[in-house]
Amino acid sequence: MPPFPVTVTASYDAARARQGTLDRLRAWADNADGRTFIVDESIAPVRWTASADYVVDAPSEHDAEHTAVGRFLAESAQAGIEAPETILGEAGTTR
Repeated sequence: MPPFPVTVTASYDAARARQGTLDRLRAWADNADGRTFIVDESIAPVRWTASADYVVDAPSEHDAEHTAVGRFLAESAQAGIEAPETILGEAGTTR
């Protein structure tokens, strides 16, 4: 199976998020184990976005995107972060 780079972007409604969510997102990003991981607060206090990059071995881009989104959700839940309001995985190409 070929490797696919996938960027997962999740959006959180700042007004409805549990207290401490932004701090947990920042801490998770700080411990991103070498991956690119960004928390964007530029449209706070309305919304926060978090983006994380993955490399996924999968038979297709669609499968890689689905797998990366699942990983993001599992890892964020393990970090104590509630599910995002929206989430999107987008595969790129390897060079």
